[in-house]
Amino acid sequence: MRPVVVKISGSLVYPPRPEYLEGLASILRGAAEKRRIVAVVGGGELARTLIKALSGIGAGQGLLDMIGIESSRLNARLLAYSLYPLAPPRPPESPGEILELSSLYPIVVAGGLQPGQSTNAVAMVAAELVGADTVVNLLNGVPGVYRRYPPEPEEAPASCMSTRELWKVVGGYEQVAGRYRLLDHIALSIAERSGIRIVFADGSDLSTVEAILLRGEIRGTLVSPSGCEG
Repeated sequence: MRPVVVKISGSLVYPPRPEYLEGLASILRGAAEKRRIVAVVGGGELARTLIKALSGIGAGQGLLDMIGIESSRLNARLLAYSLYPLAPPRPPESPGEILELSSLYPIVVAGGLQPGQSTNAVAMVAAELVGADTVVNLLNGVPGVYRRYPPEPEEAPASCMSTRELWKVVGGYEQVAGRYRLLDHIALSIAERSGIRIVFADGSDLSTVEAILLRGEIRGTLVSPSGCEG
């Protein structure tokens, strides 16, 4: 089976919840029995807290991105330690390291790589590098992608949409440190150029994560170049 990339919201990892962390690690271990896994963890609340502190003393966007990257790497290290020895304990810090480590370990856990992009972009780059055609994007408490924000009361997320439709959703969002909502523009551009499918699902529900990674079910919203026709 082809490798799969799993993008994990940092707010699922920090503040840490041992039972959730062990459940997620167990699912990733099971998935790694059949295919290589690259997991990319965001900075979440840890990053937002530190970014807010630095922003308050006038730090520029580059420095804010850097503290966000370090936060995501700390979150990634927490998950990597949970998976050791199936995953290397130190998160890769470059695309080359992701490629190298994925040939040595069944699971690689990464955080951010460089300023100006979110960990979603890292996930898309990782997918290109290891030959994954799908990125599973685990959100925190959100069951998928809505066609408009905020959604109408009782509105359900879309079951599928095209990358063109997703551009309409994320196109107006700010692209600044700590506030890359849903998917940054770089990530979506990479997904388009390589035809990468994205499954957005509620990662706080481990039964949903298990269904996607262990049984191959589609939960949440499937985004692909062809949308619902694909």
